[in-house]
Amino acid sequence: LQFKQFFRLSQQGNVLLCELDEIYENRALIYYKKKDFLRAVDDFTQAIAHTSPQKKIYFYEMIYNTSALYSQRGWCYHCMGNYDKAIEDYTQALSINRDNYFALSKRCYAYRAIGEEEKANIDFKNNETRYGTAKNWGLVTMGLDDPFKAW
Repeated sequence: LQFKQFFRLSQQGNVLLCELDEIYENRALIYYKKKDFLRAVDDFTQAIAHTSPQKKIYFYEMIYNTSALYSQRGWCYHCMGNYDKAIEDYTQALSINRDNYFALSKRCYAYRAIGEEEKANIDFKNNETRYGTAKNWGLVTMGLDDPFKAW
């Protein structure tokens, strides 16, 4: 599997088991890499529907949960130019995990894209307060063109 690092696989006999949300997420990531954002959105939606906000996966010392799924789907909407839907997903991601750095950074981009400079500046300042000037500069001002690279 190309994105097997996103799976929590367990082996029982010769059968590999993984949860349904992880299967959808894995396929969504493949669609994303192929720039098939509509299919990626559909699969992220299914992944969200088959998981719970309390689910936590520890991945590179980060808590990876439903908040990340909303961020990922939001980024797909963002890539399609659907900034309102992207903002909804980023906001939902932040309601689940207020420390979701990528959701906060990318929501700033989306607000700027629709001309909501005041809201973008609030997110920029919140990001700077939480994570520091250097990190904020790298993501928001210079731009991280692909947040999936960081996951």
